[in-house]
Amino acid sequence: MRLSTSSSNDRLPTGHWLSVWIGVIITALFFIFFFEIKLRHLGWVPSVVDSKELWADERRKASGLGDKAIILVGSSRIQLDVDLDTVKEMSHLQPVQLAIDGSPFYPVLESLANDKNVTGTVILSVTMPKVMTQKKARASEWVGYYNSQLKNEVPYKVINNEIRI
Repeated sequence: MRLSTSSSNDRLPTGHWLSVWIGVIITALFFIFFFEIKLRHLGWVPSVVDSKELWADERRKASGLGDKAIILVGSSRIQLDVDLDTVKEMSHLQPVQLAIDGSPFYPVLESLANDKNVTGTVILSVTMPKVMTQKKARASEWVGYYNSQLKNEVPYKVINNEIRI
């Protein structure tokens, strides 16, 4: 006869838990994959692809367009809230998106100011927290990436950028 009635070892379920968890994970991944494919089929695509490679391509475009460019600098507010097609239609200039989400604009402005080929209009979106300089900001990293790409420019990337413009 047992001395304690609170022993829970007898009530623990037994079974093949590893196979159950693997089945749950596979089912979840299947639904996520199916949902993503269905959204893509309906025409939904990610709204902003934010990478230093894309930013460097846009920065190169700003340098190449000269006074035909209207350059947007700031953070996520100008990056996500401004329709580039509308800007192009209203200004008759080619918009270049150089906003970097969550990063101060100083390194970008400095890079533009130091480039003699950039003669286009610059529109700056400023929010109060971004006025203060941040050390090791993503903008500094991306400007550094652009500068390193200028020195080590791969021919196929140059051709690809020229085709896109």
